[in-house]
Amino acid sequence: MRSESNIELRSSRYRILTRIANGGMGSVYMAAQHGAAGFRRVVAIKRAFPHLLEDPSFRRLVVTEVRLASLVRHPNVVAVSDVEESDGELSLVMEYVEGGSFADLLRSGAPLSIQLALRVVLDATEGLQAIHVCTDEDGRPLSLVHRDISPQNILVGVDGVARIADFGIAQARESGSTVSGLLRGKPAYMAPEYVETSIATPACDVYALAIVAWEALTGRRLFRAATDVETLDRARAAVVPAPSLFNPAVTPELDAVMLRALARDPAARYPSAIAFGQALAASVPPLTLTTRAELGAHVRAVAGPVLDQRRASLTEIHTLPAPPEELRPSCAELPPVVEHVRPPVATSSGRSWAIAVVLGLLLALGGAGLARRSAPAAKELAAPLAVATSAPPIASASVAAAPSSAASAPPPIVRPVATSRPAPRASSRPAPRATATAAPSSSLLASPPRRAPDNPYAR
Repeated sequence: MRSESNIELRSSRYRILTRIANGGMGSVYMAAQHGAAGFRRVVAIKRAFPHLLEDPSFRRLVVTEVRLASLVRHPNVVAVSDVEESDGELSLVMEYVEGGSFADLLRSGAPLSIQLALRVVLDATEGLQAIHVCTDEDGRPLSLVHRDISPQNILVGVDGVARIADFGIAQARESGSTVSGLLRGKPAYMAPEYVETSIATPACDVYALAIVAWEALTGRRLFRAATDVETLDRARAAVVPAPSLFNPAVTPELDAVMLRALARDPAARYPSAIAFGQALAASVPPLTLTTRAELGAHVRAVAGPVLDQRRASLTEIHTLPAPPEELRPSCAELPPVVEHVRPPVATSSGRSWAIAVVLGLLLALGGAGLARRSAPAAKELAAPLAVATSAPPIASASVAAAPSSAASAPPPIVRPVATSRPAPRASSRPAPRATATAAPSSSLLASPPRRAPDNPYAR
């Protein structure tokens, strides 16, 4: 049986390294993304079970998750970067959070102070607010509802930042209301009005986050019962005791905030996630709030062994195959500058050819008489022209720069590098007749560099 570290998505840029979590609809893996120029990055890949994708309605849910999650961009929301489909399987590529879920921290048995719990919840309120105010590409509000806020879907990293994850059952304005009688999400975190009407609103998400905060403060489950039917009955009744009854460290101010956030009547609650977060922050002295560095240290202490196992699998990133040749970036290379050029020498044949050129120009301008009268002057004008044109042409191919030598030493032999078109061979014969617009062979205009490609980011 193949190990998970050897699993590779066919025709993919990603290789799965190890499993992170299992769920009822699929699994989440840590994977390595590789690309051109040695690019490497660790990502998380969520893959739905193949038999579920055979259901068209479930496939639509996955596609909706991809589209909605890609629209939310916030530090407290897990970013979605890519999606791949191979052999009928959909893989959602997400930001990898090195850490664990809030549920892992609550189940670990390690003492979780009020300050640590509030630090996580405050980050979650920021992310939840970003979800609720998210807009589409045209700036129109989506009225997005997550519908599955729970400790399992709040990831806490070793960087001390909490992020909301999993848009698997999120609902936007355009998708319409949930079918009557169909509840989606975890019963223990459902608002009473959602249990009764099956209509999800942003207020239901804030209520679910308040349940998460209550359980983190007390170390107990609020509505969870032996069966889902019992749990839904408790959620519908919404009888909420004060957290201080189970944790004496909870202050009266914090009690008041929690009881308002968990009021049965939605109109009596906080109007938004950000308002709930502001009330939580105001209920405790600012200097007592845990910093992200302290929260990150707690996550590392609790999830250290698991994170070490995952980190060990990262060594396989260095064994990933190199990207195909066609994926590697390429650019035209300019030939190096020739530092030692053969000095021009005036010859009799070169001087005669230059005189003829000057006299020809004078004939064209003023007639034969002017040419005869100007012959002596033409010789003087032709002298520098003969010096400039009598040297053999320089090969345009790339050549190695020759070391400096005495003036009396013979010039170095220039050997062009083999190219698709052979370079012209140096000759002792005079250069061919030049036209009025021809540039000297030593000029860059004789062999202009290839134009760089257009900047793709400027479009």
